[in-house]
Amino acid sequence: MVLRHFPLLERVTLSCCYEINDAVLETLGGLGARLTEVQIRCGHNLTDGGVAALAERCPRPVVADFDWCDQLTDESLLALASSCPELRRVNFERTRITDIGVGALGRHCPRLREAMLDAGRGGITDEAALALIYGCLKLERLSMQGARVTDVTLDALSDCPTLRWVCFIDCHFVTLRGIT
Repeated sequence: MVLRHFPLLERVTLSCCYEINDAVLETLGGLGARLTEVQIRCGHNLTDGGVAALAERCPRPVVADFDWCDQLTDESLLALASSCPELRRVNFERTRITDIGVGALGRHCPRLREAMLDAGRGGITDEAALALIYGCLKLERLSMQGARVTDVTLDALSDCPTLRWVCFIDCHFVTLRGIT
């Protein structure tokens, strides 16, 4: 695999490369401590095992972007949160995550600044949103799609002094009272 020939590689973006699989993540993990940013979009063949292998072998990524890697679940977030506490940005939109994985980010990644999360196939509730808000005190950007969050989450955002950008899409339990 050609990636092995670049031991100084720090950032990798592979978008809409439909044959990407877990072997690629294992190879990236072999790059070790230098790799700080992994962005793989539309990785329909990636599984939690591949993300776990990457996280275990490469504990330094500050960006983990797996948008539209629709086989990924909480197991991927659990592996990243426990092995990569320096994470600054995660994107798990169009995946299968729930409160379990998002809560782990809040408990283990205190330096997280950006979280792009999609609960369309899973379930993110106030419990996970609060873990993220109160565990990641440097949070600047938060996006939640399809989450079952309520005004409780919106109220808690006032305790996020660094928050600059927020996006709630298809969060049907947010009311006018919570917004105003």
